[in-house]
Amino acid sequence: YLAEAITPNADFTTWTIRVRPGVTFHNGEPFDAAALRLNLETARTNGLTAQALSFIASTAIVDDRTVTVSMTRPWSTFAMALSGQAGYMAAPAMLKDPQEGARHPIGTGPFVFQHWTPDSSLRVTKNAHYWQPGLPYLDGIEFKVLADATSRQNALNGRSVDAVEVNTAQGLLDAQAALADGRSQVINTVGRDSDETIIALNTATEPFNDPIARRALAVGLDQTDLAQRAYSGALPAATGPFAEGSPAYLAGADAGYPAHDVGEARRLVAQYQSAHGKPLKFSALLPPDPAFAVVGQTLQAQAKDIGVEMDLQTVEQTTLITSVLGGNYQASGFVLFSTPTLDRAYPFIATKPAFGLSLNFTRNDNPRITAAMDAARATDDRAEQNRQYQIVQRELALDLDKIFLVHNITAIQSDPAVRGIGSATFPGTTTPAYAGLSVCTPLLVSAWLRP
Repeated sequence: YLAEAITPNADFTTWTIRVRPGVTFHNGEPFDAAALRLNLETARTNGLTAQALSFIASTAIVDDRTVTVSMTRPWSTFAMALSGQAGYMAAPAMLKDPQEGARHPIGTGPFVFQHWTPDSSLRVTKNAHYWQPGLPYLDGIEFKVLADATSRQNALNGRSVDAVEVNTAQGLLDAQAALADGRSQVINTVGRDSDETIIALNTATEPFNDPIARRALAVGLDQTDLAQRAYSGALPAATGPFAEGSPAYLAGADAGYPAHDVGEARRLVAQYQSAHGKPLKFSALLPPDPAFAVVGQTLQAQAKDIGVEMDLQTVEQTTLITSVLGGNYQASGFVLFSTPTLDRAYPFIATKPAFGLSLNFTRNDNPRITAAMDAARATDDRAEQNRQYQIVQRELALDLDKIFLVHNITAIQSDPAVRGIGSATFPGTTTPAYAGLSVCTPLLVSAWLRP
């Protein structure tokens, strides 16, 4: 949206970004080369984003609208990385005063920050100086935080909200039923590449610092049964980061992912107990939504069947994420980002585990995964990238620090009075536009309400 062009040199070691003219932040500051460079420098030198942007060596201003980004190694997918957090451009005033910036964010977008009540609601109003003439259509939006999927559905049915995010199996089934009888509109990710729900295993602490414990759990859990029982058949079972039909897809058997085998799982559990002199047991973190409790209970029963004690701990979403990234957990439900390509997962699977907060949340260090991911970044040949990603999939099937469960499907369900919620396109194109890398996070510049 904000760049006219993002162009690499021949070997992807230098990228040139040229920003659109006439774009201003909500406080009147210009979005120019200086603002772009400040954002990139802030991202590459601070906290978790520094881990994600470790390939960047330096940035430089060419003119008032152009910045060059120099890499330590080839990075053919750098432009894709800018569609995530690193590509959100904050006003210099916000970056220079992070504490105030956290309370009062300042961007360039179609809506201006008005009020935020943490864990409750966010209100934004129309940007009268938005750079795209005539947009947005709405005078404002109120985003309500309804963490429970049932509460979201009830709010939509009761007309207290106009649109909801749908990310549970029952929610997807309900949305499809509402679409069929005309009660709702739905946009979803059916038939597209998806991210995966996984069990993340902390390889830096007991019991999953022992590969035998990881393999016992992987062999003992049954994704197909889980998909039917806990996900009502709405989400397909997963044994790797690619759905069937993807050019990088490998069947579980071809990737070496262990097949479900209760007898083998019990043998591995006994082997672990013999080696450590204690039973195999662990605690697993889950978000508070009741839909995820059903998933946890199904997995708990499967684990019990192979002689493993799995204690379920329900924690608030922010606490769960902080615990996992901080390494303060044994196992947790989590998501592996693998769309639009597996390169999105680079900081989570191919970087060295960091002290303290680490995007490499399972603390697994496999140089073969890093080499394959680097090789994929060194080319823009999709066939070669997919070949490297298949190497990664085979290594993931050996390490088993991430136990794959299902391929995710998400949706936005809205009242029939809402129009244009999915019709925004990238400027100058007919390509549907979605925020970041999630294909169900629409940019609401084109949304409006029917009188």
